[in-house]
Amino acid sequence: MVRSLPLRRALVLTAALLALSSAFAQQKPAPASAITFSLENAAYSRNWPVSVVSVTINGRPIRLDQPARVQGNWIKTVIVTLRNVSPKPIVRAGMLLSFPESGNGTQGNPYLGSWSTQGREPKIIWYAADGSYHPPPVAPPPLAPLRVPPGGLLRLSFDKDGDTVQAELAAKNATITKATLKFQSFYFADDSRWSGDTYALPPTGVPRRWTMVTKEEFFRGAKAAR
Repeated sequence: MVRSLPLRRALVLTAALLALSSAFAQQKPAPASAITFSLENAAYSRNWPVSVVSVTINGRPIRLDQPARVQGNWIKTVIVTLRNVSPKPIVRAGMLLSFPESGNGTQGNPYLGSWSTQGREPKIIWYAADGSYHPPPVAPPPLAPLRVPPGGLLRLSFDKDGDTVQAELAAKNATITKATLKFQSFYFADDSRWSGDTYALPPTGVPRRWTMVTKEEFFRGAKAAR
């Protein structure tokens, strides 16, 4: 028994080293791939209340509409920096980073994507046409207040659910070469909004109806109200 003890220890040590080596092998980063990022509806960018200052991945700037090398869990490192070019403070903003090759857009096979939202939902969105107030039965946790002045910068990151989306993409085993950035609705300090490339002024009476205006009317009205 005494002679066999060193042998047993050697076997145990060998097994431990093999397990450790296997674990390290499994933790190797995924091979780098090239993905082209684009802005949805970029042709209408002159109508936007913001301009895109930069898009970075892991701190490295990339160019839109050109292939960018990505590796590992990179989604959570994406940061989109915007500048408020409107004459009003922005109080809520957001963007969707989606992957059109991850599905077909149906309910059974939707596109995968990561959301980035800042600012609280204005109460005005919960009012019905008759003036009654209908907040959601279960309100989501409120986000921190946001106020980006005209000319100010807003940074949107995807670190909240980036790892989850990354794992879902890996599970689908789809070849991803494209990523699309799409704006959510933007709300301003006076409850006006920009959504779907359209500016709208808040309702002022009953029935409550939003007033659609052009960008020129929106900007001119804000300057006149100063």
